Amino acid sequence: MLVPVFLYPQDTEEPDVSILKRGPIQIQGLDFLPPNALPADYGLYDYAGSEVSVYFLRREIVPNSTWQKDECGGYSLWVLDSDVSRVFFYQDSNGWSVFIEMDPDVRDTCKFTGQFLRRLRYFLGISRDTRTVSFPAVLEFS
Repeated sequence: MLVPVFLYPQDTEEPDVSILKRGPIQIQGLDFLPPNALPADYGLYDYAGSEVSVYFLRREIVPNSTWQKDECGGYSLWVLDSDVSRVFFYQDSNGWSVFIEMDPDVRDTCKFTGQFLRRLRYFLGISRDTRTVSFPAVLEFS
């Protein structure tokens, strides 16, 4: 008896999605800032074989003078680079802030950052509950 076998090419490219692995979880304090007890909603994403941490704050933050201005995905950001992480800071005109922290070796950092901010702004725009925040479970990239 012959059994037909079909061979399909293996997709060797990384998937064009990022998945929320954990969160949002309420935390106190951000490790990459000077000692603080800032309340934030924390989420952890799997992106390009690395983990990306996101922190949502319901307040405005004054950028540190050591941070540099940058742009990602059409958004004006502040960036802090260190040996252990790269942190993007976004301040929205509606009074909330986001920090996105990732390994400095992650490629296409703007791809993740821009798409996360687009989806988060959409979710916040349609939400009727201003006390909670929803992070996108899946980020798709084109």
